[in-house]
Amino acid sequence: MQIEAPMQMGKGILDFVAISLPEKKPGIVHPLELGVSFTNKTSLFLFFKDLVPQLVAPDGQILKRKEPDNKGNSWKLITPGLPVGIVLKGKISWHDTSLQLEIPTYSYHSESPPIATENSWKFDDLRPGIYKLKFICDILVRDNSFCNSQINLLSESEEIVTHKLETNSLNLHLFEPLEVNNHAVKIDNIQFKTILSKKVLTIPKQKKETRPPLNFAGISITNNTLNPINFSFYITVIPEIIGTDGQILFRSYFSDWSRQAENSDFVLAMPGENIIFFPSSALQWQHDDHVQLSFSAEDGGVYTFELTGSGTYKIQLNYVNTIKIVNVYNQEAKEWKKIENIWTGMVTTPFVDFKLM
Repeated sequence: MQIEAPMQMGKGILDFVAISLPEKKPGIVHPLELGVSFTNKTSLFLFFKDLVPQLVAPDGQILKRKEPDNKGNSWKLITPGLPVGIVLKGKISWHDTSLQLEIPTYSYHSESPPIATENSWKFDDLRPGIYKLKFICDILVRDNSFCNSQINLLSESEEIVTHKLETNSLNLHLFEPLEVNNHAVKIDNIQFKTILSKKVLTIPKQKKETRPPLNFAGISITNNTLNPINFSFYITVIPEIIGTDGQILFRSYFSDWSRQAENSDFVLAMPGENIIFFPSSALQWQHDDHVQLSFSAEDGGVYTFELTGSGTYKIQLNYVNTIKIVNVYNQEAKEWKKIENIWTGMVTTPFVDFKLM
């Protein structure tokens, strides 16, 4: 059981997340998306329930958490030999003068209604600093004669012997944006920033109108360390958008083909060098009833957002990578190449406003 990056489940443990703090304004939120995976290496049926977060403050104290009204967790099967992963879409926001972290009790899917705030764990009065986050859950063990359907027949009054299982501890860094550049954050002398090539997008007049791809939103990374560092842009730049009503828009992912990482997906940043990456994006009508903004994930898939109409939106591009070393094919040299020293971690940048007209 471990914490992973949602778009890189099964690729490596996520042990470092840096989050830029939201503006101290009502309704401003910053999303926090985490994956939790289970791998059953036994020959028995394992079931998990009640995924509970534990947050340790920078001073080493375990923070008190507010329990949700409805934990929403039933027993879920972890089949022998098959990994199981869930994605938790949390958020950080200000409530008067208190900075609050919310972590939902179960996964949210586009077909389901949004998870109510009453169904989330809450930690209050957070401050800038380094926290440690992990998840704890109950594990139930049954032999292979036990059917999955039988799990729902277990009575709450029945005495059930369970075991506690914990994930790895995730270092959760809460950072203030830079004072001289409040759209950027600096982590270990590396600066990350969301940049826009234009601040206004125009809704296509014709619903069948075809437009060329946009280079609308990108991520800027400046290496202020003393050493060269590789950065990956293969499924590592994740967009988030806040709608005109202040709510986080659901991000879907679609792919009808896939490609492997190539040498060109990795960029070496020398000391003092700034590199910029713009994922290909597009704005178009979808099914003649809503406008869709999409971004390439660089693996053959795209991230899509349904925009609700004209108005002011907020966007951030976040860097998420858990893979330190890869072997890729160099098309020019016609040979395989090992790329090492790839920067790993998860960094969320401050939001930038754009308008849809």
